[in-house]
Amino acid sequence: DVTVSPAVDLARALAKAGAQVRVLDSIAEAPREFGCETDINAGCLWADAVVLPIRQGNVDYEGLKKLVVAAAGRVILCDFRGVFEHDADVLQQPWYVRL
Repeated sequence: DVTVSPAVDLARALAKAGAQVRVLDSIAEAPREFGCETDINAGCLWADAVVLPIRQGNVDYEGLKKLVVAAAGRVILCDFRGVFEHDADVLQQPWYVRL
């Protein structure tokens, strides 16, 4: 959610550290300093990590989980808001990080 400053601050910190940051927000337009991804499927094709800084009601989290699983451990899922904290299958995966 790019309208919430912690998400933008996190993206800026990652970019400053050398990460190539692309933002997906189905509601708000991403700040121009970041690349914008409009399709989560396409985003998971190139991403090293998917960061969930905030929980959004319109995101298909089950679909996201399937994309990360399909990436066969190549994508790390960083969950700041406990979106998957009650999913025992996700919690035991090496690609899942609860922050």
